Amino acid sequence: MINEVLDFSKIEAGKLHLEDIDFPVSATLDQVRSMMVDAAQAKGLTIEVDYDNVPIWLRGDQTRIRQALINYLSNAIKFTTHGEVTFRVAYQSSALP
Repeated sequence: MINEVLDFSKIEAGKLHLEDIDFPVSATLDQVRSMMVDAAQAKGLTIEVDYDNVPIWLRGDQTRIRQALINYLSNAIKFTTHGEVTFRVAYQSSALP
């Protein structure tokens, strides 16, 4: 929570530096799933991860992407009452003019 507040302060001040590195998609998704699996199991839920048809590598800020994915998955677990949560990542090409 404190880190998020600090990030917002940096964004507002124009001082947030985003990394621009290559990172493996599958490893990042597996890390996020591993971090959230206990919370899911505590509610009797399973987490399915689906990342077919995505590139092996992405370029960007792995830490910020991981934070966003943890937030999404955490909310999905919080608001799911039974069954499973499917953690699906899809590749969408952006064609710039």
